Amino acid sequence: MALRGRSLAGVVLDEAAFMDSEVWFEVIRPALADKQGWALFISTPDGTASWFYDLWCFCEEDKTGDWIRWCYTTIQGGNVPAHEIEAARAQLDARTFRQEFEASFENLSGLVAVSFDDANISTEAQDISVLPLLLGVDFNVDPMSGICAVKKDDTLYVFDEIMMRGGATTWDFAEEVTRRYGVDRRVFACPDPTGGARKPAASASPTTPFSAAAASPSNPPKLPGKSATKSPPSTPPFSTPPVPAALTSTPAAKS
Repeated sequence: MALRGRSLAGVVLDEAAFMDSEVWFEVIRPALADKQGWALFISTPDGTASWFYDLWCFCEEDKTGDWIRWCYTTIQGGNVPAHEIEAARAQLDARTFRQEFEASFENLSGLVAVSFDDANISTEAQDISVLPLLLGVDFNVDPMSGICAVKKDDTLYVFDEIMMRGGATTWDFAEEVTRRYGVDRRVFACPDPTGGARKPAASASPTTPFSAAAASPSNPPKLPGKSATKSPPSTPPFSTPPVPAALTSTPAAKS
């Protein structure tokens, strides 16, 4: 049964964090308006990048008194024995356990190593400016993000991150790298154009700004939305190492 266009007096959204935000904002919320209905959101947290987390924070800031929030752990619910919870604790990493059993908003989404946090960052991971700068770039719509690293002998040192919000483009990211590390630094960018990346124009792939930075200043490339008269730095700071075609091709838009 479709809910769009219906009039609702109340609604319960179970595991709301795992629903698309449009379910609430574009369908359910308008359906409650004419009867001024109520809504109850029940959910396991799904990280701090979800609309449910934003709504959770909004409840605390709301001055109207129309919103209220509660938080209960699995053990407080009384439906799962303590020994079963301890068994799960022994098998799960700390962040996953906190999210699934302690109702904690953890930043799990998109992390390669979910146990990586401030507690295990080594002070030895520092930039070595005489070495090439290695970038891992995620062409996500928002945020545009990447990590900065150098490799010495057999050790990879990840020492910095770049996160840009507000609809930043790959050009913006390339300019931020140049601002931080200058135009004389040799840079290798390893891009990931999958996931929630914006679909570029057919004439340009997400890696184009990195390739363009290595173009001749006297022959700047023509790119959608960028002036062809803007020359790249005199010393090419970016290059993209050979990667499989699947990584350099224009990604299809996700449905």
